[in-house]
Parts: sequence; C-alpha cells; structure tokens
Amino acid sequence: MTIRRPPTLTARPSALAWRFQKKTTGKGIKWLLIRGGGARGKRQNLTMGYVTADEAGRALARLNEAESGGRAGVLLNAYAADPALFVRMMIEVGDGRIDSWRADQGADWSRVTLAGWLSGSTSPIRDEVTGEIIGLETFADWRRAVVGPKSFASEQSEIGRLLPRLGGVLLADIDPIFIADYLDTLRATRGPREGLRLSGNSKRLRRQAIQVILDRAYRLRHIPAKIRLADVALKESTRTVHAQRDPLNLEELGALMDALTKGRKVNGRRLTGQGRALVALGAANGLRPSEICRVHWEDLNLITGTIAVRGEKTAASSATVPLTPIARKALLRYRGEVGSPEVGPVFVTRYGAPYSSDSGFKKMLRGAARRAGITEPDQVTPYLLRHSFATIAFLVGLDKDLTRRIGRWTDQKMLDRVYSRPRAEDWAGKLDAFDW
Repeated sequence: MTIRRPPTLTARPSALAWRFQKKTTGKGIKWLLIRGGGARGKRQNLTMGYVTADEAGRALARLNEAESGGRAGVLLNAYAADPALFVRMMIEVGDGRIDSWRADQGADWSRVTLAGWLSGSTSPIRDEVTGEIIGLETFADWRRAVVGPKSFASEQSEIGRLLPRLGGVLLADIDPIFIADYLDTLRATRGPREGLRLSGNSKRLRRQAIQVILDRAYRLRHIPAKIRLADVALKESTRTVHAQRDPLNLEELGALMDALTKGRKVNGRRLTGQGRALVALGAANGLRPSEICRVHWEDLNLITGTIAVRGEKTAASSATVPLTPIARKALLRYRGEVGSPEVGPVFVTRYGAPYSSDSGFKKMLRGAARRAGITEPDQVTPYLLRHSFATIAFLVGLDKDLTRRIGRWTDQKMLDRVYSRPRAEDWAGKLDAFDW
C-alpha cells in the first residue's frame, strides 16, 4: 500500500448532509455515501463497496457527525489517501484501527518477536493542517515512501533472508553482540564463495536491514534505547577493492558520440539523435541513468537551456539545472528528428514505450565504445558517464561548486573523492605554469 499525501480538502457547510445511495450488482449491494447534487451543489461520492447495511449506516452517522463539527475535511483527506483504509476505519465499532493504534501505544513491544513487529506495528498519518490522525501505515508503507521502490525492494530482500533465523527472536533480545554472532555463522549459498563465510559486504547489507528496523522501533518508542549495531565490528568485513575504469575525457566523449551512428528506423529514416542525447545528458550534464530514463519533453526548456531533473535518490536530486552546450545541442538535434514534441517521455523503446531500465542503454554504449576504439569498452557503462561529467568539468576548469550543483551532489567531498578522477596524463598540462 502506497500512502499518498493529497492536497488538503475543505469541508462544505453542514447543510449539505451526506446520504445513502445503493447500487445492486451481480455481487450484491454496493453502498455509496453522497452529498450535494441538483440544487444542493456539486455532487461528491465516497464508495464504501460491498459492506452490510449496518456498516454503511455506521459510516454515514460518523460522516454526518464530522460534517456538523466541521471536521469532514480530515475524513475526506483520509479517503483520498487510501479509500480501503478509510472504509475500514469508518465501519469498525468504536474508532476502528485508530482506536487499536492508541491501545498499541501501551503495549510492551519489547516482548514481541521481530516478525510480529514487522507485521503488526503501525504509525499514524496525520493531517498536515490539523494534526489529527487520518490513517495508519505499516513499517513497509513508511519505508517504501522514504527510500523509493527500488531501494525498498532490495532492502526487503535482505529482510526476507534474515527472518527464517531471526523472525522468532524477541525485539528486546536484539543487540550488537547478538547480531554480530548471527552474521558470523552465515555461509554463502551460491557463487564463487559458496560454502564459505558470507562476505563483508553481504554482512553489512544484512546488518543495515536490521538497523533500519531497530531505528524505526526506537522512533515509535517500542524499544527503550537506540541500538547501534555497528558498535561491534564484523569479522572478515574488509571491503573488497575493485579496480575502476577511468572516466572518459573530453576527446573520448567526442569519439563516443561520433560513433553513435546506428539509430532506430522511423518511417524509413534512421534516427541517430537518441543515443547522442542519452550520452550527452549523462556525460555532459551528470544525470544518473534512472534520471535520464525519466526525462520528459516538458522538463526541458531548450530556449533558456535548462532541465528540471526528476531525481529521487536524495533531497537534492530533484532540481532545475542548466544544460551544457553539448547536452543542449544533442537534445535540439534529437527533438528535430522526432517531430518537435512538447510533452511525453524523451527516450522511448523501439515499440514506443518509455525507457524503464538502462539495459538497452548499456548495450548501446558498449557497441559505440568498441566502434570508437575506446579501451575497455565493456566497462563503459551508463553510470561511468556521471563520473566522466565530474572529471571533464575539473579538466576544463569549471567551478567546483557549479559542478556540484549541476550534478546535484550533496557535498563536495563526495564529488572530489569518488567522482572526479582525472588521469595523470590528462592534467599534466595544468602543471605547465610550474616552470621558470
């Protein structure tokens, strides 16, 4: 269940009382709550579904009571956020799930198992204006909204791996030593390390999944103290250092874009601009691969030369930034090839569907890198383009703060330490002034 945060709705005057409407279908009687219509103004419908007459009557009484008290707007917001949860709240005796949540606050959650906490704990969703509780969300609902669907799926995979062993453990029994002992017993079940101790990276991922659960439990006051699992070092947890391919320099970027001559055929004409635009947004503007796939034509202002990036990774990811000349020229060329559209996704598959992954992007890059004669062509990946942007910006003397803002890095240290990686021969020319 995804919890949406709808715009605040306001209640109408109490004279516009809610009333029933029944629809008989093959499944039975479907109940709706309506107000307005005809001389009473614009009609509003709340679908209750196939509930009993008593449940529908209970919901109607609560809604009219809220209407007379000027609180109907809160309930309308709850319906807009999650209609199914709204119905359950309205038809249950008492205050429904909100009543249950209030009772839970006095429960001893430390005596609940990890699996029980994951399935049973909830936290309130409050109206942004009044602060009243309008619904509840589970740990999974909350976490998905915080990290996004991709990171959430990866994290849930790790949680699924630990539950067979830890699901029955009491929340109160989990501490850094217990988790370190648990991780030390794990063995790899596939790959080159099959049968050996789990790698340090895999242990850290498993530990981080548990840490997120404990942090949330502490935030909800279900455990008395904050627990830091990292206080106990993991055995054999030295990070494996993998050799990274050097980012592209400006000459290699030009050769790569010149090699992108193979494009899609549309009406017998081959389009070459899409590949060039994909590469330009990555290497000349620093967009992440997922951000490139989400670009729409309405996000671009090719007159003023700006792009509204639909970023999701960090708070700074979503921003409007200037386009570099390379990116702007590539987008103008591609837009002319596809008929100058104003809206819709910029990058689509041969079947007209929006790009949903970078798999085709990777294949295109590898082929173009081989044709361009770039060394290690298989290592030229979509994410290497973002590294290339940071490196090229350094080599051409672009101000570091401007580079950080265009690439939307959260801090300068990350840009300097991880992304900007010029080769010695590329910046040797900068030392020419260091002479008599």
